[in-house]
Amino acid sequence: MRLLRLKTVLIAIDLDETGSGALRTAEMVAEAAGAALHVVHVSNSGDESGTVTELHATLRRTGLAIDEAATHVVAGEPSHAINLLADRIGADVIVLGPHRRRDATGLGSTALAVVTNAAVPCLVARSLLRLPLQRTVVAVDLSPRMVELALALANGLVAFSGALIAQYQGFADVTMGVGTLVAGMAAVILGETLKPRRARLGGTIIMVAIGAIVFRALIALALRLGLNPIDLKLATAAFVLLTLALPNFNFGFRRTAAVAAAGGAGAR
Repeated sequence: MRLLRLKTVLIAIDLDETGSGALRTAEMVAEAAGAALHVVHVSNSGDESGTVTELHATLRRTGLAIDEAATHVVAGEPSHAINLLADRIGADVIVLGPHRRRDATGLGSTALAVVTNAAVPCLVARSLLRLPLQRTVVAVDLSPRMVELALALANGLVAFSGALIAQYQGFADVTMGVGTLVAGMAAVILGETLKPRRARLGGTIIMVAIGAIVFRALIALALRLGLNPIDLKLATAAFVLLTLALPNFNFGFRRTAAVAAAGGAGAR
């Protein structure tokens, strides 16, 4: 299994057992991605050779061979030194533990500073991350600024697409995108109506594609029946209205079925 296209993984650890989960996670990520693993420890003791010896001993305790990773001992403010080394070696991701004490909650000051100021993605691992991942949770920022950014990006992509279509056709018309908008809306609503209640993303996309095919098939049927353009627009509008009403009919059917099933269970 190849994990993205990571080439260099940097793990920042302390010389105790609190970072063992993060270290093993970094080792697994590097192995899965076929990336080089770099281990860094920030120390201001002044005894660099002794710190390197302790770092190698820590790696051996976690089962990591010395020749499997490049080790670094750097001095300075921890978060700044870690991010500086990440920039110097071209790290694609920084892995670190959340804090020094096992009983602590939240992010420690060093981990928070690294995550805040790093130029590359950071993975904070309290315990071993098991690959391959089965389920992930994504936190989405719905602040007004992010909503404005998403709308601006979406409108920009729509404008760019319209410009490409106008350039390809050699002319522009105010109503040239209405049919596509109606067809897309009808396909999405049809797919949402026809899909199973617990369908996943792949199933939803397939049902939306089926909805688009059904919508186009009905338009082709109307054309085969010889409807004139005005009647065709009326048929399209009626079909879109029917599609909008389908979820309510579907919900009513499910509710009736559920009530009937409950009544039957009560009778038994």
